[in-house]
Amino acid sequence: MAQTPLRLLVLIRSLDTGGAQRQLIALLERLDRRFFEVTVASMYGGGAMAAEISGIPGVRAVSLERRGGTDLLGFWMRLRRLVAAVDPHVLYGYLGPARVATLLVGRRGRKVVWGMRASNMEFERYGWAARLAARLERRFAAWPDLVLANSAAGRDWLVALGCPRDKIRVIDNGIDLARFHPDPVGRARLRAAWRIAPDEKLVAVIGRLDPMKGHPDFLAAAARVAGSRRDVRFRCIGEGPRAYGEELAAQATRLGLDAMLAWLPEQADMSAAYSACDIVVSASAFGEGFPNVVAEAMACGVPCVVTDVGDSARIVGETGMVVPPREPRALAEGILAMLSRAPQGEAARARIREHFSVERMVERTQAALLELVRAPAAA
Repeated sequence: MAQTPLRLLVLIRSLDTGGAQRQLIALLERLDRRFFEVTVASMYGGGAMAAEISGIPGVRAVSLERRGGTDLLGFWMRLRRLVAAVDPHVLYGYLGPARVATLLVGRRGRKVVWGMRASNMEFERYGWAARLAARLERRFAAWPDLVLANSAAGRDWLVALGCPRDKIRVIDNGIDLARFHPDPVGRARLRAAWRIAPDEKLVAVIGRLDPMKGHPDFLAAAARVAGSRRDVRFRCIGEGPRAYGEELAAQATRLGLDAMLAWLPEQADMSAAYSACDIVVSASAFGEGFPNVVAEAMACGVPCVVTDVGDSARIVGETGMVVPPREPRALAEGILAMLSRAPQGEAARARIREHFSVERMVERTQAALLELVRAPAAA
């Protein structure tokens, strides 16, 4: 193995836009090509990030073109053919459905790694496929050779499900400080486009419309903040199922927020979007591991108010405000308190630089994968 690159096959559900996909790209761009030969297989075709993955030098990207639940047998055959062709030293199931898919191909001498990027998920809020995948993961929690968890909360959740603690390595997500940085020009441009006056404060929640993200609590908190301060405006940035979006918009209308709240799609320039905000809120109710939005906002010099879900409190440290989840009153009080604090932007960015850099994430992931494969030979 010392002379041969480690063949790494990463299996991921899709290459749609998402924080986990962004972390994978950051990792693959920086893996030492002397030690790794990488293939990325997406279970489903397409995705906004497919071209970006394909463009990484030294990375082969393929699609298994799964076509829904009726295609399970065909998908399994295509996956087995790919695994046989690549003959990986390590099969890395990245995110839930991909972790389950590694159960279909067996070990045959290769190492199996699972990526854990969540914590206390409430699967009853989702469809039957997600619930089935969760049951399979609980049944086979001790099966992988290594689990790379991006949060201490995720590790503890896995241990409770039956995964041996000594198989789990916590490796925090890494933030690219060259990509995410304060952008005063972008701030002025977007605030003008969003009709935010220079003397107004902008508070935003950024992320997909999903029950775990706590949008109903954010809206209820926003109504309370608006009752105390007339200079605050709110934005919800992100997309999701149409029906859920309509439900949230109706709640905002009932709360009287329409004049001060707007719903925006995902932004192409996220550094500018973060920089346009005075506070970024993570109102998550459950399920978070390492919320990228919090760390990315901090890297852009924006303080955060977060619920104590996943590792959010550990990420913000003393630079942000931490409140209990599912308590809109406490969330509103946290936002108001942060608006009254001295600016925390420089301290927030410094904390990301010191503890959550992309270089640190890549170094630790690379070391864990190499150690997993080489340790038996050294024994």
